[in-house]
Amino acid sequence: MVGAVRRRSPMMLRHLQGLQGSIAQCLDSPQGSPTGDSPCFLDTASGASAVAIDNKIEQAMDLVKSHLMFAVREEVEVLKDKIAELMDRINQLELENSILKAHATQETLEQLVAGKAVMDVPPAAAPEQQNGIATP
Repeated sequence: MVGAVRRRSPMMLRHLQGLQGSIAQCLDSPQGSPTGDSPCFLDTASGASAVAIDNKIEQAMDLVKSHLMFAVREEVEVLKDKIAELMDRINQLELENSILKAHATQETLEQLVAGKAVMDVPPAAAPEQQNGIATP
């Protein structure tokens, strides 16, 4: 699916926006939060800037992972609910189908078995074609 645009859910967009803000906060602050309440707090007492940069990168990656995992879990729950609704609908339709088949005439059942010949006729045109009258 090259070039296809995937539609994101509002929940996913909310998480991605929060993630973007958190990463920006980590990258903009040179030392993180001195109180340690920031998700990107760094202990820069060692003075090694390379270690600090590596720590920031690691913390940003951890933050990305946690946000994405949360968003994926929410999407999974939404999809599970949708699947449950569709399964209920399938069960309802199967029940209706069995009831209708039980009360259908033999001629109707034979038409169902014959299959596509009946299905190919559009519902609006069916009565006119059965009577032999064709209207433009």
